[in-house]
Amino acid sequence: GRTGFWWIGLHARGGTGGGVDYAWDNGSPLTFTHWDKNQPDNGDGTCVAMTTGQIGGFWDDKQCSEQHAFVCEKARPDITPPTKAPTPPPAQGCAEGWTARPHFRNCYKLFHNVDWSLKKS
Repeated sequence: GRTGFWWIGLHARGGTGGGVDYAWDNGSPLTFTHWDKNQPDNGDGTCVAMTTGQIGGFWDDKQCSEQHAFVCEKARPDITPPTKAPTPPPAQGCAEGWTARPHFRNCYKLFHNVDWSLKKS
């Protein structure tokens, strides 16, 4: 299938020693990465998008002015964080226009054709 990109809410910022650090827009710490081959190449841009298509899910640094869909995540209001081993959450509970799967603890919504500056966290 055709490969596209979704903005994921990750961006580059100046790092120590002239390097580049990446940060989530919501302030959450970056605890994992999933860069595509030869990425980040630091020449394309300072915003990070995820590849879509048959072999999707990999990260690529892109120009923030590019137009791509934006995927957002938010906590489900009907789920309380577990105090013991997690159990599958109910399928309902997401706001209108948002979706979840039975094993997801968050709701997701895809926003089409927006540049980085137009997204809302």
